[in-house]
Amino acid sequence: MAKKVEEVEVTRHQTPGEAARPLRLPAVDVEERESEYVLTAEMPAVGRDGADVTVDEGVLILRGRVREDVEGNAQHAEFSPADFERRFRLLGDADPGRVAASMKDGVLTVRLSKQEKAKVRKIEVQRSE
Repeated sequence: MAKKVEEVEVTRHQTPGEAARPLRLPAVDVEERESEYVLTAEMPAVGRDGADVTVDEGVLILRGRVREDVEGNAQHAEFSPADFERRFRLLGDADPGRVAASMKDGVLTVRLSKQEKAKVRKIEVQRSE
């Protein structure tokens, strides 16, 4: 099966005056279905307002930002605020104009439709006389 998405290297761009934050690559599963691709990315502690999905010049960009205002006074902390980012170059039959995204419980789900011409279509064979 041909690859439909290809990972692109992430380069960290930090805004001047912004404190350094770790950049993590979220674990991503890509599933091909009949009419779409579904990407599922794990971004723990990222809420809907911290998730961002964009398509720029054929590259699908998934970003997540963990809020820094964690409540409470932890006695021991191993999880620190971070940014998540992963990029995929869209290949073949993916339609960059038809993308939908949802976020639930730290899991970002992106649905990327296939172009109409790429969908499998059954052709009925007529009996010739």
